[in-house]
Amino acid sequence: MTILILPLIPDVSKNISNSNFKFNLNYLLIFALIGLFLFQASNMGVADYAFELGKDIGLVNSEISNILTIANIISISGGLLVYIIGIKFGRTIPLIAGISTAAIFTFLLNYSDNVTIYFLANTMTGIAWAFVIPYILGLCATFDMHGQMAALAGFISKVGLASGPLVGSLLIIDYGFGLIINIAAISLIFSLVFLLIPSTKQK
Repeated sequence: MTILILPLIPDVSKNISNSNFKFNLNYLLIFALIGLFLFQASNMGVADYAFELGKDIGLVNSEISNILTIANIISISGGLLVYIIGIKFGRTIPLIAGISTAAIFTFLLNYSDNVTIYFLANTMTGIAWAFVIPYILGLCATFDMHGQMAALAGFISKVGLASGPLVGSLLIIDYGFGLIINIAAISLIFSLVFLLIPSTKQK
């Protein structure tokens, strides 16, 4: 599919001068990247253990698969909301709404012994994840006109996605799911704090 789409990408304008390319790493960008890292690490650190959490509360594999499949399908709506809303309200309000939702429902995973809460928490965190990440990447992309910061943000995003499960694997045996969930919820709040500073200053 990717190969089929590639010919549709327009060529870069020939009049762009390579001399204009600079690597401007200022404190606002650093805050945005830290926020991105924390957001991705927090979400993936919990999502990676969603199946095991289902087992821990007594669900069988088929039940967990059905619940998470439905939750993931519904989560697509988060991306559709971004398409509908865009940046007509700026980035700050969507970031506050999305990350706050992610933090609240991540914390509610502590009460997953109630299957309804388990389903709702996985669904809402998925929606929030799909909703927020385009705004964070878009924020990072505003720091230059050549795509360098967008590429850097993509790298930091992947590091965050890998780091969350790594931290979880170091904690889960000795401390169980509760500590992982609580760390993720707190990290999401810190993520929002770091992102609010650049989002209120960048256009």
